[in-house]
Amino acid sequence: NVKSGSFRYEDKAAGFALGVSSLTLRLANIKPGEPVSTAISFRYAANSPGRALSGQADFLGRLNLKGWSSTRTVVEIQQLALDCSGIKASIKGTLEDPSAPKADLQFAVPELGPEQLGRFLKSPPWVHFPAMTGRARIAVSSGVLELVGLEAKSEYFMFRASGTWPMQGQGQDSSRALSAELSASLPSLTRKQVKDMLPAAGASISLPPSQIQAAARWDSEGITLSSAAIQAGPLAFDLRGRLASGTEGPASMNFSANSKAVALDELLRAFSIAS
Repeated sequence: NVKSGSFRYEDKAAGFALGVSSLTLRLANIKPGEPVSTAISFRYAANSPGRALSGQADFLGRLNLKGWSSTRTVVEIQQLALDCSGIKASIKGTLEDPSAPKADLQFAVPELGPEQLGRFLKSPPWVHFPAMTGRARIAVSSGVLELVGLEAKSEYFMFRASGTWPMQGQGQDSSRALSAELSASLPSLTRKQVKDMLPAAGASISLPPSQIQAAARWDSEGITLSSAAIQAGPLAFDLRGRLASGTEGPASMNFSANSKAVALDELLRAFSIAS
């Protein structure tokens, strides 16, 4: 066991410093061929020009070497709790085989508003991410990252994605192919919220609840929007098309849209438009 461990790393040229303290490591049931119960916790503080982050990480899991063969290693993450400057997230799942890594992870991310996001990056005051949970299944083989499946959901949306992507300097561009689906039910926005998002807009407008159903694919030849059905109050339209990558010439774009007729007075009422 390790108790009260600490270390510090500094890059004076870059003005970066990382300190780890209260490091605790506990191993139990250390027997050949048997999973090793592992618990790790530590506090950290990172400082760089204009930014300071601190928090804690707590890991509880098991390390299974399966006969002490590193190529068959399985790390079982029973619970990984992360606290970064008061923002708490959790992960659990498995990591397998360092020679051809595979991961199956479940995650939970808290609600992130302007105050929380401002600790990491500059963002407009209206940007807001709801709390979400999800699952990511990933594998790496022959220089290609395979996203076996990614699912993320919140109170407002469900997102799914899968595909393959060549890692930097490896694989072939032809192996790039990502597919994604989005289903969202967005709440209404008041005039103030819209004005915060579009401060340069001359008109005052509110937005009714919206529904979005979309599917797209990104591959070596470009981006294909196979469907995007959007409804906001009485306004509804379908959008589909393709943006070619231009690998053998200039990029090209081809989109089409269909919408139903809406009476002007109905539109004005739904969006509360005022000059």
